[in-house]
Amino acid sequence: MRRTALIPALALLLAALVLLALRLTQHSLPEPRRGLDVIGVDAELGSGVVVFRVYARNATPTPYIPLVVETPAGNAQRLSAAYACSYWVARLELRGEGAYRVSVLDPETGSALLTRVLELSDRPAIHSVSVEERAELGLATVTVNASDSSGIAIALIEYKASNHSMVKIQNGLYAYNLSLGDSPETLQAKIYVTDPFGNTASASIAVNWSLEDAFTFYGLENGFSFSQTRQFFNQYKDLIEKSYPVNKLGILAMLHLYVGNSALLDAAKQKVYSDPNVADKAVTLLQLSKALYDLNERSLSDTSLNFLGNLTAVEGNPVSAFGRPALWNVLNLTEGNPIIVTGLSKQQPIVYEETPILVYIVNDNLNDSKEFPYAAWALTKQASAIAKWLKVDYNQYLTVNGTKYSLREIVNKDFSTLANYTRKGKMVLGLKPEELLALIPSDHPSRYVIADYWMRQKVLPQSLFYNVWQESVLGWEKYPDFMPHTNGPYTPTFKVYRPEIALKIATDNLNYFDQGHNSVVDVIKNPDKPLAYGWSAKEWIRNYRHRLLVSEDPKFNYFPNTSPEGEKDITLLLDKGSNIAKINLYIYGKSLSDRVLGPVYERPKPEEQRNDQSILNAYSIGLPQFISDTAYPLSTDRAYWVHGEPSFIILPSDISLLYQRSPDELLLNDKTYTLNFLSTRKPAVIKDKVPYCDIFLPDLSEYVYYKS
Repeated sequence: MRRTALIPALALLLAALVLLALRLTQHSLPEPRRGLDVIGVDAELGSGVVVFRVYARNATPTPYIPLVVETPAGNAQRLSAAYACSYWVARLELRGEGAYRVSVLDPETGSALLTRVLELSDRPAIHSVSVEERAELGLATVTVNASDSSGIAIALIEYKASNHSMVKIQNGLYAYNLSLGDSPETLQAKIYVTDPFGNTASASIAVNWSLEDAFTFYGLENGFSFSQTRQFFNQYKDLIEKSYPVNKLGILAMLHLYVGNSALLDAAKQKVYSDPNVADKAVTLLQLSKALYDLNERSLSDTSLNFLGNLTAVEGNPVSAFGRPALWNVLNLTEGNPIIVTGLSKQQPIVYEETPILVYIVNDNLNDSKEFPYAAWALTKQASAIAKWLKVDYNQYLTVNGTKYSLREIVNKDFSTLANYTRKGKMVLGLKPEELLALIPSDHPSRYVIADYWMRQKVLPQSLFYNVWQESVLGWEKYPDFMPHTNGPYTPTFKVYRPEIALKIATDNLNYFDQGHNSVVDVIKNPDKPLAYGWSAKEWIRNYRHRLLVSEDPKFNYFPNTSPEGEKDITLLLDKGSNIAKINLYIYGKSLSDRVLGPVYERPKPEEQRNDQSILNAYSIGLPQFISDTAYPLSTDRAYWVHGEPSFIILPSDISLLYQRSPDELLLNDKTYTLNFLSTRKPAVIKDKVPYCDIFLPDLSEYVYYKS
């Protein structure tokens, strides 16, 4: 009985345990119950999707809550919101922007627990922004690809603090042309797209308008083709990068020259970039290119191009400085006569600072320059040397006693005078190179260098500026503060303190040229005619040689070997030498006589003036003479002094004549191929222990041609 009663009880207990086990193994899911309190519902927009969230309070957990969503188009969509922690979530693809009516239903009864109307709108999406640089138009096209479920109301681009509307080119694509022009830049811009509800999306961009694009547009804008401009850019990229931002016109002129004559531009570039003296090569090449373009030059020789390049380096813009006609004159001359720039030897070309002087000389004396280009070269070199020595500008006017003087006027008068005398056959040596070369052996290795120095000295000797020709005095006698001097020997390199006096002296000498020329010619024709003290020019030579250089007093016989040899050689030339040698000696004899004449007869003029007077007298008939020094032996009381004498031209026939007298080596210097009046033989100079012999060249430099 008792056992029968326990069985049902055990069965119930077992069933209860099984039910408990089942409950323990199941997930804890919310269970709907009556009285579910829905607090609210909201929505969040995602990428084209609406996320609805349902919030409930004191609700028994349940896996799903049903929703009914009515879209702006009036269509109803039934959704199931799944439990997610503290709220239920349902998703719906966005069906347009506007009012969404959302009803939350009771999971058990299906009745509406809460209804809300939600206004939903999505922000536009910018999918891409592209930039296309269009150099041929000088602009960059910015294109934006954007979308929005309700459409794009407006697209804007903002740059340089201004907004600009973009143009719709097709559905979702909007474009704007940024005008960039001929200057490179990196432009910052911002794109805005807005839908009808005011929602906006934005994107930032940087538009890189490169130098190549900007320059290409500049070239096209000025009439060049795309290929021409790009080829030029690629070839001269480094120069354009440096110069285009600051000198567009210069680059444009260079582009003109490149398209019209690329070979000439290449030659100009080679000239400028190979010249170590050109500091800013880019600027100089631009200026030179502009000059070539302005002059409309089609081709130039290396000589002409080099000259124009040097002129550009000095003047910057030679066309502006001198004008096209002036430069055409010079370049036309250099093309046919490179000697006008290079000299005969090409070892003394016209250099930077001398180039403007050549332009002035050519244009002031165009006909003479065409006929005598070698003389134009020589005058340019000499005028530049004189200007440096006097420290005056070529065009500068200086005043003495109310009268103005300039180096430019002196050179012009000098050129005209020498050209006229040459045409009339009044010069022993005229202004053409062949006249000089005829006196120099054709196999002489330095004959062209010699001719250059001869031409320079004969057209504009330095003595013209400090020796008062007509009065036979030096500048320092007439103007005590003209230049410093000492009781020692005169040296041509003395500094001039009053350059205006030098210009006045040179002008006075040129005014005296006719008279000076005639007096020299008279002596040449009549070498036995009595001069000062009743001595003829020939006698002045003989007496001077013997009295001064071969003194019976040993104290004054400083050159015991050199002087006798020199006397024999000079006497031989005086008696049997060439006409050129004799003329040079007659001129020196006249100069020895001239130095004791003048307004002050009581005393002789400075002893050294005889050399400068001889140079001027020779200049009046077209012969170059030079001052040459023989240094006194260091063992004498005149150690470190020098004895100056003229150095003059002798011909090959004279050299043969002198070697017939003695086989001892003649002391001819290799720069001027002239013979010093005192030191004629090298062995004699060596025996006398002469430290050195030098000569003053036309460029006012001292050249030592013998040194012990």
